[in-house]
Parts: sequence; C-alpha cells; structure tokens
Amino acid sequence: MKTCGSSRLWLLVAVMAMLASGCGYTNENTYRSGIKTVHVPVWTRGKEVYRRELEIRLTEALQKRIELDTPYKVVSKDRADTE
Repeated sequence: MKTCGSSRLWLLVAVMAMLASGCGYTNENTYRSGIKTVHVPVWTRGKEVYRRELEIRLTEALQKRIELDTPYKVVSKDRADTE
C-alpha cells in the first residue's frame, strides 16, 4: 500500500519539473521594443475625492510594480517615451 507522503512527493516532483521547464512560455514579445521609459500620472477619481493619500499610494504602488515586472523605467513626464 502506497503512503500518502509518497504520492505527494511524486506530485511535487512533477510540478517542479513543469515549472523548471517553463512550459514553453516566453514573454519576450510582450513588451514594445521602442519604449524604455514611462510616466505614470497620479490617479484621480474626480471631484468627489476625499482621501488624497490613497491616490498617491496607489500611484506609487503601480510605479513600483511597473519597475519590478516590466523592462520599463518610470520617469518624469518630460523624459518619458510614453504615458
């Protein structure tokens, strides 16, 4: 009789092998080649804004994720390739 631990070990090995192989996925062509810098304006919700710090925190979080997950660099509007 097989133990539950043995089955879990084989499942873990199979999952690790799939992750290590990358499953043939690549994100090389996901990003536009002509763009290296971006500008992210402060997010606004219109006239009913009552929590200014929330908008600034959201914008900063988005800028950090762009720099972590993409090849783009966040810069000021006058230096950016796109917005």
